[in-house]
Amino acid sequence: MSEQKIERQDRLGPPVISGDAPASMNFFGITKAGWNVQFTLRDIDEDALMIRFARFVGILEKYQVTPKPVGQQPQASLPQPSAPQTPANAPNTPPTAAQAQASTESFDAAILCGSINGSKTYWKVKGGRFSKFGVAVWPEVLKSAGYDTDALDPRQEYNIQGFVAHYITDEEGKATKVTRLERK
Repeated sequence: MSEQKIERQDRLGPPVISGDAPASMNFFGITKAGWNVQFTLRDIDEDALMIRFARFVGILEKYQVTPKPVGQQPQASLPQPSAPQTPANAPNTPPTAAQAQASTESFDAAILCGSINGSKTYWKVKGGRFSKFGVAVWPEVLKSAGYDTDALDPRQEYNIQGFVAHYITDEEGKATKVTRLERK
């Protein structure tokens, strides 16, 4: 058995044990701001660890840290789209020269996810061969598919199975952005 060292007295209960603790647990959470964080709790036995964990859950709830399921981001329910909207300038707006020459392809959409950088929100559609990194989608494309981007939380992932994402590629065949989302 390895030597145990008491690092500090923790206000949640028993001392924190470094090294090989007789009982420990690791779990992930997502903060209100969207940060993924890992927590490790250690204690002298399983019963004490569960008491410690119960107290810690109260602190997590106070600071609005939600649990992250093992191996995935939590998926929120996507609001049902309203009737598709066409941007006011869409009928009279010709495609740019780059868009006109770009190749258009499609894939089965699975997840809509967002990210926040500073004060800007960015959206991606994941699915098919783009399941890992996704393809950028602009808010106006989501709106024309019937979604209110102001009502979506970019810290959540939304299940959008049942949609097909149409995207354009650049000269090298790399997907640049989703140009249309439509129901299958």
